[in-house]
Amino acid sequence: MKKSYKIFAIFGIITIIVLISSIIYAYYTSKKTVEDNIIFGYNEIEIVKNCESIQKIEKGKNIKWELSFKNTGNVDCYIRVKPIFSDSRLIDNINIDYNLTDFTYNNSDGYYYYNEIVSPKNTTKPIFTNISIKKDANDIILKDFDIYTLVDSVETAQNKSMQDVWNYFNK
Repeated sequence: MKKSYKIFAIFGIITIIVLISSIIYAYYTSKKTVEDNIIFGYNEIEIVKNCESIQKIEKGKNIKWELSFKNTGNVDCYIRVKPIFSDSRLIDNINIDYNLTDFTYNNSDGYYYYNEIVSPKNTTKPIFTNISIKKDANDIILKDFDIYTLVDSVETAQNKSMQDVWNYFNK
């Protein structure tokens, strides 16, 4: 009887060791990895220039200067543009042919807002097509000037108008 009890005890201990070893082995070897590919939306704008090369600034001359903006991101977006002059007196010495059909000027912030949603790979209409130097322009101001273009874009939002989206960022 003692012998069968010893065999039973040894068999029980071996069974418990095998069972615990199997559980430990299963825990460390049976892992399931699930990949969830998340693609984040981003909006990115590229300036598209179609401009005449200027060798010399001449009074009374029209200069072809077209600036458009291409959505190179992967989501629909709204675009706004703000021309900034290196010298504020420049405004009185040049004329800019702004496209107020496709852009709307906001007097409170100085931006021109493109009226349409710009889808990925699409380009806006030009904000202006030419710049002309006034015949009576000040020579000192025209000697050396720059026109910078500040361009912002924001992703569209479902059930939100363009103004709602821009107002969120203007707070």
